[in-house]
Amino acid sequence: MNISKRQQQEIDFLSKYIGNFKPTQEECEQYVARTVYGKGSKIGLGFSLSSDNNRIELAKRYLDITIKEWARDMQEGLLAYWELLEDFDNHPYAVKIVNTIRKNLVSLPSYNGLLEFASIGYLNSKYSYYENT
Repeated sequence: MNISKRQQQEIDFLSKYIGNFKPTQEECEQYVARTVYGKGSKIGLGFSLSSDNNRIELAKRYLDITIKEWARDMQEGLLAYWELLEDFDNHPYAVKIVNTIRKNLVSLPSYNGLLEFASIGYLNSKYSYYENT
C-alpha cells in the first residue's frame, strides 16, 4: 500500500485520539484509496465515497464536526490553542489542525487579539492565563 506521511499521521491521529482503535490493513487501504492527500473524495451532490463500517472514515467525520466546535470555542475565548496541543501530546496532525484553525481565526474581525495573547508565551504554557495572574 502506498501511503503518504501525511495520510499516515492522519490515520494514526484518528485511530489513537478520536476513535481509540487499531485500524486494520483493509480499513487503511480503503481510507487511502478514497482520499486525495487526506482531503477526501466526493462524488457530488453531497454523496460521499465513505463506508459506514470503516472506523477511520467514521472518526474523520466525527473530527470534522469537532474541529468546527473547537474553532467556535477558540473564537469565543473558551478554548486555548495550547490546551488542544497538550491534550493530543503535540501530535503532528493535531499541530496541523490547530495551526489551520489559528490561521483562519486571525482573518476574522472578532479575533480580539488572541494571537497577541498567545505570542506572549502562554501558548506553550502548561497553565491557563488565570492561573498565571
